[in-house]
Amino acid sequence: MATDTDDGTPGTDFERRLRALLLESFAAGEGIEGRWPITIPIADAPNWTVTVRRSDRDGSSPYEPELLEE
Repeated sequence: MATDTDDGTPGTDFERRLRALLLESFAAGEGIEGRWPITIPIADAPNWTVTVRRSDRDGSSPYEPELLEE
């Protein structure tokens, strides 16, 4: 069921929890950009792939990750 988020935009409980997880992880300095396969250990449940990509609020993203040399 869709409800309003704290900023007044429509959202779901899933979106609110995902937004909170991303904000907390970002604030803690964790690397959150990436792609993760999520395997559910229940035979009838689907597996998922989650992709998190950074973008600016206006939709553009000047962010370009650099490879670090060790």
